[in-house]
Amino acid sequence: MLSALAARVVADLVDGNDCDYGIGSMTCSFYDTAWISMVAKTIDGRKTWLFPSSFDLVFDQQNTDGSWDDHGSVETDGILNTVAGMLALCEHRGDAAYPESELDDRLSRASYALAQRLQRLKLGSAAILPVGFEMLLPALLHLLQARGVEVQFPAGAVLMEILKKKLARVNLENIYAGKKSTILHSLEAFIGHIDFDRLSQHKVVGSMMASPASTAAYLMNVSTWDDEAEAYLRHVVAAGTGTGSGGVPSAFPSTYFEMSWVVATLLENGYSQADLGIGNLEVVRETLARELTAGSGLIGFARFMEPDADDTAKSLTVLNLLGTAVASTKLLSLAERSSTHGFHFVTYEAERDASITTNCNCLTALCTGSDANEHGDIIEMTMRFLCNAWKKDPSGIRDKWHISPYYPMMLLSQSLTSALCLWAEGNMVQEPSTDSILDGVILLYQLLLRMLRCQEEDGSWSGKREITAYAVIAISRIAVLPMTLSILPQISSSLERGRAYLRQYLEPSTKLDPEHIWIEKVTYGSRNLSQAFLLAALKCSIPDTPPRLLELAPRGLLHRTIAKQSIFFSQLPMFQNVPRWSLQASLVEGSLFTSRLRDRCNEVFPQTSKSIEKHLAYIPFTWTAGNDLHGSPLGSDVLLEMMVISALAYEMDEFVEKEVSKLPMDSVKALKGHVSRLFAEIEIEVAHSSNDMPRHSSSSNDKPPQSSSYLGRYLRYIPLGSLFAFLSQRESVDANLHRFHVAFKRFFRHIWAAPYVRHATEYEQSQLRTALQDYLVAHLTQTEDSHRLAQQQPPDNSEKEMSNKICAAPSQSLFSWVHSTSGDHTAGPFAVAAFICMMGHFMLATDAGNPNSCLPSARARYIVKDVSRRLAALCRLHNDVASVDRDRDEDNLNSINFPEFKDHDRGYGGQKAELRRIADYERKCLEGAMAELNPLVEDKVFNALSVFISSADMYGEMYLVRDMTPPVKQGKSE
Repeated sequence: MLSALAARVVADLVDGNDCDYGIGSMTCSFYDTAWISMVAKTIDGRKTWLFPSSFDLVFDQQNTDGSWDDHGSVETDGILNTVAGMLALCEHRGDAAYPESELDDRLSRASYALAQRLQRLKLGSAAILPVGFEMLLPALLHLLQARGVEVQFPAGAVLMEILKKKLARVNLENIYAGKKSTILHSLEAFIGHIDFDRLSQHKVVGSMMASPASTAAYLMNVSTWDDEAEAYLRHVVAAGTGTGSGGVPSAFPSTYFEMSWVVATLLENGYSQADLGIGNLEVVRETLARELTAGSGLIGFARFMEPDADDTAKSLTVLNLLGTAVASTKLLSLAERSSTHGFHFVTYEAERDASITTNCNCLTALCTGSDANEHGDIIEMTMRFLCNAWKKDPSGIRDKWHISPYYPMMLLSQSLTSALCLWAEGNMVQEPSTDSILDGVILLYQLLLRMLRCQEEDGSWSGKREITAYAVIAISRIAVLPMTLSILPQISSSLERGRAYLRQYLEPSTKLDPEHIWIEKVTYGSRNLSQAFLLAALKCSIPDTPPRLLELAPRGLLHRTIAKQSIFFSQLPMFQNVPRWSLQASLVEGSLFTSRLRDRCNEVFPQTSKSIEKHLAYIPFTWTAGNDLHGSPLGSDVLLEMMVISALAYEMDEFVEKEVSKLPMDSVKALKGHVSRLFAEIEIEVAHSSNDMPRHSSSSNDKPPQSSSYLGRYLRYIPLGSLFAFLSQRESVDANLHRFHVAFKRFFRHIWAAPYVRHATEYEQSQLRTALQDYLVAHLTQTEDSHRLAQQQPPDNSEKEMSNKICAAPSQSLFSWVHSTSGDHTAGPFAVAAFICMMGHFMLATDAGNPNSCLPSARARYIVKDVSRRLAALCRLHNDVASVDRDRDEDNLNSINFPEFKDHDRGYGGQKAELRRIADYERKCLEGAMAELNPLVEDKVFNALSVFISSADMYGEMYLVRDMTPPVKQGKSE
């Protein structure tokens, strides 16, 4: 049955292809329908509407509130449809067939509805805007204004400025001279700015880049009537998806787009050429090959249209799948390098935003081309572009050609697995680097988890047929990876539920319109594409894993170990409602970072201890699982950097407790005095190594500069406070302390030299600088405090296990201690400061290389400081609850050693309970601070901070289940 249905789709493409006009199955667009309803021709000296049935649809489809539908997809559909409908009403004023009063009433209601929609319009980075929207809307509003309809809205002035800038970049003389341009698809936006009489050479079978709206605008503004353009519009009305009703699609024809997408989708997902019909496939092959030859190796979405990378890549893939060996060399001419995106393929020349899906299709074409093994460098650069796009915003990934994130996710799964399988064959002249391969694996695994977790109860994704098909295809493809084995039962269950949802739409009696999920000027659907994806999802299967791909499984990844660890983590309150498979998946995801994390730790602490190896077993999980709890807003770059900070903090904690604590207290005090100098040296060395500073021929990064003349060369690069600290402490360092200085400097340098710090704002750098120094000083201060506590005699009025020492004359109260020294000691405040730098660098768009802050106001910065302090206090209190016994045995200062607990006579059990209640208070304060912060920052920033809090809080919950810190002091319990 499936093969017969698939063959029918291919046959419909071939049989319906008009030799002159081509074929198209895009759904009707009210926007374009309204435009052709405005086309009038003078016949026998009288104005005659060419398409009165189209204007009938304008009347019939107006909603009671005055607007025209947006198909429930995106707000911009309703805006453009309403503007176009209003223009059509204005054009028909004065026509006796339409009473003026009724037209005015409809216009009045439409104006109110439009104003309401425009007030809701958001133009931020998360908005889904159709191609050219920022150009079309202000231009059409200007046309309304010229007809006496004034509409004001907050973003109007901004959009008008954008339009002016776009118009300034358009070289009309080049277009008049015959150069193709995508503006030909949207000529209605250039009414009053372009000479339509000089555009006739751009017609393709009467159309302006296959756009009914653009062709209508041309026909309405050209001084001499164009019969060919009229014939095109009449054909679209008759043969398009409106089938004579007056409705027309937003583009017609879309011949090569539909042929290549349908055939590639079916062949890539289990259908054979015999299944699809050898004869019809031969027609498709000849059609695409002929157009590629005519276009010197490039092709557009229909005959004679401007070539683009997307359709070229898909057509090349089809020819290679059909057995016609075609090289990808010509495709490379559509790639470029930019400061914003690096190397990538461009859909059309001079496009503003690079397309993820276009680059996915290009990567697939490269991997299936006859010359695939010769393009390893291009394949790697394209993989890097795609991975970077995913890292930037994995929870909000989208593409300008589609409203659903699942479409780019499906294409990412197809293209990256194609690249990995090509690599696995081992025949590439230049193989992608290990880092690029690992980045691809991490991306695919994160894609898989997101899709598994987002499936609806009815088995669908987003409640839509075509989107569900995307997810099923993607999951099947990613399951080729060996690290998916531990969650294979969940994968199988998810696929079966998805397919069960899709099967109900295979019934012959089920005639449903395609869903409006593709983006043109307005959203649309395609009957042929929708059917092809549905059939592909029902046919595809999990591929066999090539042997070399097995090498990508993390070393030591044992499914019984994963299962055992998931049992422990399932005891934590925050995972109470998380399925066991999801915890196991987060553990596997974390394991993909372990090798990189270990390498980074070894750069700072070359001899990693066994206890740190133990920490490496769960630190990645705390970040991947925390990220998963909040919809995965953090990309893998941020995850890795925060894992590094967590691991280095553990290593520093162990180093201080195991090594520094052995020093005489005079030496510890001396180390405290040198912290600011050490940091000043690091700032000088980091600034010295940057591109904007002169070079210094020092042979060792661990040796500070030896002359003040050297220092003077860098005065303008170093903060004054750091220079003062450096100059005021020029005395020689005790040789016995040198190794401690080296360790501290490595730690400082690793963080301070990170790109996310170097590109942060001056404010964020200053906050991190202070927090880093406070962190190290807190470690040394706590070493002194614990030493003084150890010198005190234990109480002699009770049994040891029921007693604790009380600090004699402490310098701080318990509240002050947990909010300063002990809070800094947790590494929380400096980790938050580093995290703020990361968000600006990794997650937010940056203009012209200028640093971008994720905290836009003084109030937001103030509240984040409170969040940082409350979280650090919460972590300290949880840690102290869990480590009372260990701290007593090792003479470490604990919260219960403060005088606030002096008269607490209920023993350790009662003291722990009291600490828990104090921790509960800090949690309430933390939650209150986050509630205050929420409206002050972008959603992605708030969600990222929520991940940070969950990851930090996870340690507290783990400590309450089991003390995670091993004893380290010599002479104490092992």
